[in-house]
Amino acid sequence: MTIKDHACRKKGLQNFYYINKNMTDKLKNFNTDTKKFIFEWASKFRGSPLLIVEWDKKRLRQRSIQKFTVITIIRSSRNCFLLPTSGQNKLYSIFRFDDHQIIVNITSALKRAYHQENTDSFGRVYVVVAEKENTFDINEIFDVF
Repeated sequence: MTIKDHACRKKGLQNFYYINKNMTDKLKNFNTDTKKFIFEWASKFRGSPLLIVEWDKKRLRQRSIQKFTVITIIRSSRNCFLLPTSGQNKLYSIFRFDDHQIIVNITSALKRAYHQENTDSFGRVYVVVAEKENTFDINEIFDVF
């Protein structure tokens, strides 16, 4: 057992560390807290899609957009659940839905409200679905913001 294995077991993360070795390239883009949250969610809600918004705080300020306002638009959809993230994880907002079509509708509405040609985006949007154990379908939706 390596020192890293021992440290992970001590923290109760042995399964997370093992899965972490086998992640897809797209999942590697998320920070550790977000990846851990995705794995916890996948064990409970396999098949339910997640909408993950990665915020660019600098560009939010430049465009005078409140993150809370965007979150409110997303949460106003039916069957949307804002999932709790740790206090230090302000970079991402994670939402769970019962139906993928709702995510399509929300991202279309967000694009109509916030997308501006030739203007930097204030965030990236991902859809994550746990298809089966340790298998994730991860897609970025472009030009939402």
